[in-house]
Amino acid sequence: MGTHALFLSGLTLLVSVGIVMTVWWLIAANMAVRSRLPDQSGDPVSEDLAATVRREQKGRFPVLAEMLPKVPWGKKLVQLTEQAGLPGESGTVAAGMILGGIVGIVIAAMRVEDPFLRIGCGVVGAALPVIYLRVKRQKRIEKFSQQFPDALDMIVRSVRSGFPLSVALQMLAENAEEPVRGEFRQVTDEVA
Repeated sequence: MGTHALFLSGLTLLVSVGIVMTVWWLIAANMAVRSRLPDQSGDPVSEDLAATVRREQKGRFPVLAEMLPKVPWGKKLVQLTEQAGLPGESGTVAAGMILGGIVGIVIAAMRVEDPFLRIGCGVVGAALPVIYLRVKRQKRIEKFSQQFPDALDMIVRSVRSGFPLSVALQMLAENAEEPVRGEFRQVTDEVA
């Protein structure tokens, strides 16, 4: 009887979290669409561009994205998502970690009697998104390392042709392939 009660309570918790996250995502998506639409007078909605960019970079779970930098390990998670080529998705990754942990505990509750093993399964479930990000980051770094010599060559040729360095960097930010394009776009944005 105890296993069934634990299973039902875990399943109820999982369904409740899923419903809350779905409603939260739908509300956030609706707000994002409304912020981009013109108001009834036909004039575009006037809003500070920097505020719009910051809001859009927080992803589907902006509350989690805002909370992460305040947690000791949260800064590392934000940095890992950016290095993996998913800037602004740290809230989504945190939500995936929470959901993975809950799913791991619920599945373990159905199969395993040892409570420490159940907790271990929850930790493994929570770690899966981080493992995915680490693999994605490593592939991105390898791809960047392959493309970087060509990018440097393009900069050198542009400067030798008489273009200023800032224009050469801008051309690279527009014409290179990812991940070099994204990195040099960030460089040109920071320089400008």
